[in-house]
Amino acid sequence: MYLQYLRQRIPLRTSILQWTKINKGVSGTGFKAEPRVCFKRNVSCKVSDEYPLTKTEAVTYVEEVLDIPDCQTLLAEDPLSFINTLSVQTKARIPFTNISFFTREGVYLPNLDESKELMLSRQGGNCSIINVFTEAVLRQLGLQTYLAPSSTFRFGGPRMISHSAIIIKDLVRSGTFHLVDPGTRLPIFKAVSLEFKESSPAQVEHGIHFKYIRASLGAIQGCRKTNLTELEKLRSPALFYFNDGDFWSEMFTYNINESMSPSSSAEVQKNISTDPTGQVLHDELLLVGFPEGEMVDINSKRCLITSRSGNTIRTSITNSDDLLKLVEQFFPCVSSAALNSSLEYFGRYPK
Repeated sequence: MYLQYLRQRIPLRTSILQWTKINKGVSGTGFKAEPRVCFKRNVSCKVSDEYPLTKTEAVTYVEEVLDIPDCQTLLAEDPLSFINTLSVQTKARIPFTNISFFTREGVYLPNLDESKELMLSRQGGNCSIINVFTEAVLRQLGLQTYLAPSSTFRFGGPRMISHSAIIIKDLVRSGTFHLVDPGTRLPIFKAVSLEFKESSPAQVEHGIHFKYIRASLGAIQGCRKTNLTELEKLRSPALFYFNDGDFWSEMFTYNINESMSPSSSAEVQKNISTDPTGQVLHDELLLVGFPEGEMVDINSKRCLITSRSGNTIRTSITNSDDLLKLVEQFFPCVSSAALNSSLEYFGRYPK
């Protein structure tokens, strides 16, 4: 019945500039964006001088931790290529994970110094660790950047700022803006130019289709291709679009006209770590990364390995020894002590 309802309520020729909001049988149309590009030109906040990172540390991180030699030369010669390489290497060498936040002692919120150490030691983290650190690195390398607060839907609650992404100004020429988001578990490997009027070209990586839609002058929505069956399962306050014969569901809404300082990322971390109503990170231990080009998604129950073409191999996990072996294989830098502590928090493999 719900699928039939959706087919009736969502016109097959819905404009990409109109959105349909579906929440427990309630549908409505929203605003229409102006077909032009508009950015806040003087976004400012306290940034890299607030983050405990020097230029020497930034260069060392890029060259030694991310394995991008002679990074300053590459940046000078081809800034866009450098950013894309940095995104790929971050995904390959820094896992997206929640194990540092959920410990046997309870929920723990790392400060900026601790977040920095998590990145330098390749322990990883979520967006408030990875993207905030990466933005500080790019600033120390001389790029004009800022952190854009981003919101996600919540089950049973209002939207909240629970993500942050990096906006780079003047990357390829004066007046351009690019969005960079290595701090997600999605295969987003490239900087996205924000010069599009309505939507970016669709991308597909590891079987996941995604694009970016201009919801308003100050809001860009990262959307993932979906279908009616998945929409029926979600029944959430997320936004859904029908365009070019496909359904697209919102993942993030990036507030590109706003900025946040590294210290304010603590509030994002608090939202993520202490409000389980909108975050799947509370349900299960999580490790996601892209070593050797494959998408590796591990929790305490299974390991999913997805190739670039989208083929997935699933391995069941029934005990801590199996889990530790897989983590050591794909994420050798991750601390086994932190992993075991997180397992205790989630109550996995009780003895």
